[in-house]
Amino acid sequence: MLDPKLLRENPELIRDALKNRNVDLNLEEIINTDEKRRSRITEIQELKQKRNTLSQEVGNLKDMICLPV
Repeated sequence: MLDPKLLRENPELIRDALKNRNVDLNLEEIINTDEKRRSRITEIQELKQKRNTLSQEVGNLKDMICLPV
């Protein structure tokens, strides 16, 4: 299995190795898919952080509200 970091940082090395082994593989599609995946992961992390911040704010607002019993 290839290290994705190696693929990102040195795709020419991978292309040459594939050519030497006579392997026909669309490396650009793999690189683009990896970029999309990493972008989505970042987007998900940002959304989770926003959700956590909002949840904490809701909790703080609930603590501030005093209902008479």
